[in-house]
Amino acid sequence: MPSRQQGAEVNRLVLYNNSAKPLLLLAGEIVTGGHQDRVIGSDRIVPANTGPIDLSVFFVEPGRWTGAKPTFGSMSIQMAQPDVRAPAMAEQNQDRVWDNVRSSNARAAAKVADAGAAAALPNTSSYAQVYASPPMQKMIAGYGGAESERAILQELRTKGAVGVVVAINGRLLWADLFANTDLLAKYWPKLMGSYAAEAVTASSGAATPNQQDAEAWINRLAGGREVAETEPGVYRRTDITGEGYRIFQLTSLLPGTGFDVHLTKIREQVEPALGR
Repeated sequence: MPSRQQGAEVNRLVLYNNSAKPLLLLAGEIVTGGHQDRVIGSDRIVPANTGPIDLSVFFVEPGRWTGAKPTFGSMSIQMAQPDVRAPAMAEQNQDRVWDNVRSSNARAAAKVADAGAAAALPNTSSYAQVYASPPMQKMIAGYGGAESERAILQELRTKGAVGVVVAINGRLLWADLFANTDLLAKYWPKLMGSYAAEAVTASSGAATPNQQDAEAWINRLAGGREVAETEPGVYRRTDITGEGYRIFQLTSLLPGTGFDVHLTKIREQVEPALGR
């Protein structure tokens, strides 16, 4: 994924897929390296052996425009948490992404300080570095860590689940649904990391999620407004606006497909969530 060396732009990266298989990119994936760390703003499918393709990305490292390293990679431990993913997906608003990154980093620092951690967070504006730091990873591990991640995934597989609904302090916040259980399993470690990061940096609270409310919420997938964007023969991306929520649906149009690959439902105007 090379950067543009001349006239570089924060919100543009190009990608080459040199693989013989199509590539699925999800909104919320964090790309590290180059002049800035960035978050992918929209789901998309990249056909096999294609490129260069311009990616829709947003800057998630306020205050830096110097090369940290010449190569790009992915933040392997988590995707961006919901209150960072939301403005990139729903608002396509760089200023809101910046604001939410600053807010998330500030809340993380406050939580670490309140916990009396032996080490402080790194002095950086980088979302990726803050959340990958030992103090934050220790706090995120408080939600079960790798053992809980594996246990939940096993339960999801046993039940043949294809997605999850996320509620924090009883407030329905987010949902990620996939074409099948295997695809959910592939993304589960990063998704759980993002949900845990949201909970860690939330305000305190103790309300219990209501399963019936969650089921009713995820079953409402229609809306009063739909906008579709299509790359012929590759994918269709549909933005559905309902009452108090937004849905982003990615449908594969590759040969032999024609099915929905990923659906994200978010509560409209996502605010900092409440903790467990």
